[in-house]
Amino acid sequence: MRRLTEDVAREANGVEGNSIFELSHQLEELTLSEAAKLSAAIPKLCALVVFSPFDIALFDAWGKANGSNAFASLARPLKEVISLAGSMRTFEATDCSRYVRTSPVATLPLFHLVADSIH
Repeated sequence: MRRLTEDVAREANGVEGNSIFELSHQLEELTLSEAAKLSAAIPKLCALVVFSPFDIALFDAWGKANGSNAFASLARPLKEVISLAGSMRTFEATDCSRYVRTSPVATLPLFHLVADSIH
């Protein structure tokens, strides 16, 4: 994972897109591609864990560039989100406010399931 992170960080400078969504998608594809170059045995979930901090940093920078946090920007009405993000020609429009909170919450429910597969 460390090596993959280093490879993605090195290659990320070449990622281009017309919107935050395209940049995120390109960065995810880059991460998966770099993982495949390292080893076919790297699970996709492992590569996505490596991708996650890059994606968070990207959305954080986007929010700062727009003068608000990214979650508040994503929770705006869809037309505002599109205008903030730029072109979304390759992405289907969706109302992000259904999925994103505009501000942090004090607590979150956490569920942990431990199961025994022996019957």
